[in-house]
Amino acid sequence: AVCCSRFMSQVGSDLGCEVKPDKQLDAWQLSHYDVGCVAAQVAYYPLASVLVMLVWSTLWLVHTLCSLHVKELRWFAETVAETLEDDDGSQDILGDLNIVEGNITRRFIQASQGWVFLVVAGVSTVAVFWTLLVTMIISGNHHEQELVPLVTSLVLCTLLMGYSFLPLAKVAEVYEYDLLRTLNKPIVLHKAMPLLGQQMLPHLHTLEWGFKIGQTIINMRLVVNILGAIALTSVTTVGAAMMSSMSG
Repeated sequence: AVCCSRFMSQVGSDLGCEVKPDKQLDAWQLSHYDVGCVAAQVAYYPLASVLVMLVWSTLWLVHTLCSLHVKELRWFAETVAETLEDDDGSQDILGDLNIVEGNITRRFIQASQGWVFLVVAGVSTVAVFWTLLVTMIISGNHHEQELVPLVTSLVLCTLLMGYSFLPLAKVAEVYEYDLLRTLNKPIVLHKAMPLLGQQMLPHLHTLEWGFKIGQTIINMRLVVNILGAIALTSVTTVGAAMMSSMSG
């Protein structure tokens, strides 16, 4: 009972709870407020660890899934180029190409309507929290000792949004540059003439492979514009807060 009382008194004093260290209080004599403070202090580090592990595992899963789509696009480009270059007219290339394109398109649609939508929703939630942090820092409605945690949280939110969005945009980047450039070779276009005429490159452009949200492809141009605005706002906010703190 004495050890429990000392532990409660020390934690309560750290949290601002009214626990008297000079009295040997039994655990059942603590008020509900003091018990809540102690419970919050005890549960903080386990919950924070679980949250960090959850966020890290989610980011790892997003990067892994995006890398699988990237490898599939590169495989498609290399396989089609090699098949057309070695074509002797005995293979049903159009039939196989139609099946493979349909499978890849279906996987992109399922991903966009499934886990990609959840990732964008999660990033939107972080963006709302980031907006609240920017508002708190600019308004000055905080204590001076709270500035460092607020700025740290702002930087972490910015990095989290960037680390979540960039893998999604890389898939469209691979489609626009690696796949199209691999198939945009003279020998490949010449071999494709009997099959598709001059419509091979226009056909590949109309596929628009990549993750979509509201019929908008998540490409590098879109992500860079968004992250650039977020980073510029974050740097401006932190700079203004530091100047205000130094002048104050």
